[in-house]
Amino acid sequence: MDRFFQKIEEKVDRSGQKVEQKLAQSIPDVFGKRAEDTNRYQSFAAESSGLARWHVDGASYFWALSTAIEGSRNHYCMDWWLSPELYLHRPPSQNERYRLDLMLKAAAERGVQVRVMVYKEVPQALTLNSEHTKNALEALHPNIKVFRHPDHIVTGSTITSEFTTGLQNALSLAKMPGEALKVLFGTLGDTDIGGWGVGFWAHHDKMLVVDNRVAFMGGLDACFGRWDTHDHAIADVHPSNPDSLIFPGQDYNNARVFDFEGVDKWDHNQLDRNLAPRMSWSDISVSLAGPIVTNLVAHFVDRWNFIFGQKYNTEEAVPPNIDLLEEAKKKAVEVFDDIEQRFRKHMPNMPDIPNIFGDPDAVQERRANFSGSMNIQLVRSASEWSHAYAPTGHNKIGAALAPRIVRAHKNAEVFPVIVLIPAIPGFAGDLKADDALGTRAVMEFQYHSINRGGHSIIEKLVEAGVTQPDKYISFYNLRNCDRIRKYPGDPTFDSVAASSTFNGPQLNQIPREGSLEEEIDVSEELYIHTKVLIADDRRVICGSANLNDRSQLGDHDSEIVVVIDNAGNPIQTQMGGRSFTANKFAASLRRLLYRKHLGLLPSQRADLPDGNFHPVVHSPADRLVADPLSHNFDQLWRGQARTNTEVFSKVFHNVPNDAVRTWDQYNEFFTKYFYFPGTEEANNPDIKATKVMYGHVVKSEFPGGAGEVKQWLSRVRGSLVEMPLQFLADVKDIAKEGLMLNNLTDDLYT
Repeated sequence: MDRFFQKIEEKVDRSGQKVEQKLAQSIPDVFGKRAEDTNRYQSFAAESSGLARWHVDGASYFWALSTAIEGSRNHYCMDWWLSPELYLHRPPSQNERYRLDLMLKAAAERGVQVRVMVYKEVPQALTLNSEHTKNALEALHPNIKVFRHPDHIVTGSTITSEFTTGLQNALSLAKMPGEALKVLFGTLGDTDIGGWGVGFWAHHDKMLVVDNRVAFMGGLDACFGRWDTHDHAIADVHPSNPDSLIFPGQDYNNARVFDFEGVDKWDHNQLDRNLAPRMSWSDISVSLAGPIVTNLVAHFVDRWNFIFGQKYNTEEAVPPNIDLLEEAKKKAVEVFDDIEQRFRKHMPNMPDIPNIFGDPDAVQERRANFSGSMNIQLVRSASEWSHAYAPTGHNKIGAALAPRIVRAHKNAEVFPVIVLIPAIPGFAGDLKADDALGTRAVMEFQYHSINRGGHSIIEKLVEAGVTQPDKYISFYNLRNCDRIRKYPGDPTFDSVAASSTFNGPQLNQIPREGSLEEEIDVSEELYIHTKVLIADDRRVICGSANLNDRSQLGDHDSEIVVVIDNAGNPIQTQMGGRSFTANKFAASLRRLLYRKHLGLLPSQRADLPDGNFHPVVHSPADRLVADPLSHNFDQLWRGQARTNTEVFSKVFHNVPNDAVRTWDQYNEFFTKYFYFPGTEEANNPDIKATKVMYGHVVKSEFPGGAGEVKQWLSRVRGSLVEMPLQFLADVKDIAKEGLMLNNLTDDLYT
């Protein structure tokens, strides 16, 4: 036991001793005091205006990011995680100059001032290695300066003392005194951003401001594992041409199998791409220009100068040299015009934008669908909208939604609420394993919010007389499949993810060069990292905040979101079969997302921007999802989700699954068929002779072999699947209490 505590002390004390010594400069605060109490939602920023464009998935977002960085004069960046070696263009073999660190180095060499803030993780809990981010970037050029925050100052001896005292005076770790556990988890003291109460919480904001004129924000960190196309390919083996690799090194990651490890070695990877699929990533960010950008600059300056003062105990500032507000107003349109022209340089065959929208006469409104003056407001942490004006309670979003559904039921209104969340939190391992307690804890809290535990939204609806809650609120996950090749062949089919897209190749017509063992069909959840809410095709809330207490209470994780409404470019559409005026920004975003999930988008190239990088309206596929209240859409959405769910369940026995209500059923449905890479079972020849790797086909389901598997998988379109609300429904306590789950740590998982 003494050696155990000695290791804890050594680790914690080493972390505490690594305090940044390199002096940085504070940033001029040219904004003055802002009247936060008078703004809507008590935001730090008043309602403003500007131009906005959405970016669905990493390929289009990082392309736009690289376009803005080229030729820029200054950068302000904040991220939860930033990977210097991230390729913004793919494939990497053809795009070395578009590696993020090399782009920032080139910018710094031409005089650009680059300021970066990243979350300083607790290294014993997370593998982000923000120290590498700081060292790698600052080594590139003196013009690049990086802050990590917050500093964690709990000492090893303090932990040892509190831990042993707790053991002596409590029957179990789950019943240790609260103050002792607070020390153990680094939460003793105030919960403000500068106190000790930061062990649980993170800087979760994602934002880049270029030249004080154009800004990027949303759900995407500039880090490994985030770049992806609409196809969401999960195989990346190219026997005919290894240089066609899309996801190099750490970027080929599956968080359900292995957590990131050794991220300072960007080309390292413990996941064998010849056997295991990656986990694809669904996400959204937005780019903004105009007066709204001034508020984002203010947000960055507030944070930077706070950290600067905290680290160096000084209020030193540099005199302002630019009127940011006037610069933003004057340059907004020019910035977007410039970005548009840079896009065109790399995509000469892209049709004129008016033709994309099916409106050849709209020359004067050429940017109307992906930019246009809008009312925009930023909201960051500690704002009243997030906890429904109940500052001492948990977030009340569900409590606000339930009465609205009850009212719709009583008034016989069509009022569908569609919720998409990850099937499993992005943590590694078998759900039944002891080290998966954190994963099960998150899932248990989610189910208790949805349909279990006595206080969930569905239970409240049933109590209020809503006999068919699914008619009003329904829950979905995303999942996809692919094939890992073994032999050279037509490189077009190195991935078969395009087979589930609009007008993609028919899977049962794609040639195979081997058996099930030689040409590996694989599946994995499509991880939903998106943080977006679209209401009535008129209003969009997008940013870094999740719908949980960590994001919504305002004094946990730091977040920032943007509210976009009242666009200057309305479109006439239908809602429930009636004429309806929608906001083009909101409607086009919602339609593209629905089309993507249903397999109604064309395949997207990894190496070149195309029409999928921009909104499309009025196409035949678009019309299928235009009216989200219509019976036809409801049948399409639910029907495809049901089909995809049935196929994946039979072919891959994926969990969570409604066929699994107990742990015994879990063993029978899942454990008897699969082993996880990196476990003892993976090194046992006897086990491997009777089981297959997690994510592979359950061969006993298909006596007809590979041909029968292809017939089943050819029914998949898009990635939409039903959320299994009955998974482990007969298990009283999915996540049992202990050291890592107790009354104190509950907040960590919610």
